[in-house]
Amino acid sequence: MIVAISGMAGVGKTALAVAVARAVVADYPNGMHFVHLPERDALHRRSLPDPRLREILADRRALLVLDNVADEEQVRAALPPRFRGAVLVTGRRMLTGLDCHARVDLDVLPSAAAVAVLARVAGRARVKAEPKAAAEIALHCGGLPLALRAAGGWLAARRHWPLAACAARLRDEHGRLDWLAAGGLDVRTALASSFTGLGDAERQAMTRLAAAGRAEFTPGLLAGLVGLPVAAAERLADRLLDARLLDAAGGRTPGGVIYRLHELVRLVALERAAGDRSRQPADQVIVPPRSCQVHSPLAQ
Repeated sequence: MIVAISGMAGVGKTALAVAVARAVVADYPNGMHFVHLPERDALHRRSLPDPRLREILADRRALLVLDNVADEEQVRAALPPRFRGAVLVTGRRMLTGLDCHARVDLDVLPSAAAVAVLARVAGRARVKAEPKAAAEIALHCGGLPLALRAAGGWLAARRHWPLAACAARLRDEHGRLDWLAAGGLDVRTALASSFTGLGDAERQAMTRLAAAGRAEFTPGLLAGLVGLPVAAAERLADRLLDARLLDAAGGRTPGGVIYRLHELVRLVALERAAGDRSRQPADQVIVPPRSCQVHSPLAQ
């Protein structure tokens, strides 16, 4: 039995898988095996699990957690033909090529749940004392659990700081990603990894969407930004959806599916675009159309 958990970077896939594994591991007499798969190996090829894992799991009734899976090949490479246990798979893609017993696609948290995560890390009494500041922090974190944990960890290490001080720092989008890092939690690094391997068209699309400052858009709007026919823009958006740099916002308009760009992903895209421009000769720099150069919706 395979259960797949998917979602964007930082949305809590690993945390959910570990919680589920701990809850059911007693049902598996041969225990639990947790395997974290790095994004890519030194040769830029997809990493595969250690082949010895197949020998260990042969004829066993165990629970296998495969964390950070990039594609179906990694899952198939880990499973012996006579495996009698269950597999929990986490990854950004939905892995539709796998025959799964169940699929769970995680979204960011709504406001109340986001504030609850912040309270658990920073302290419930502090959040209760400054509910407006807590709600603003949750807003600037975009409901992303990793960002909420980073902000909460930053506050937990500074117990004399009011939540309003953290909210004020996150209000500035130019420095927001700098503040969303605490200990080993780094929102910038986690989200930037989703940009690895993008083609030129995808990178240009992310740059122009980020510069446009639109949280939601249709294929028609994307087509206008990148200068492609609508059908080609829709295929481009679908590739970004697979990379979990975009999400489907739900619902349709006469212009097609509505896509959503998370605010923190937008900030990472802007930083990466600025870095690319600084490394390019002046005559090769791609400048977004004038109509794209607007401020963030949070600043409006």
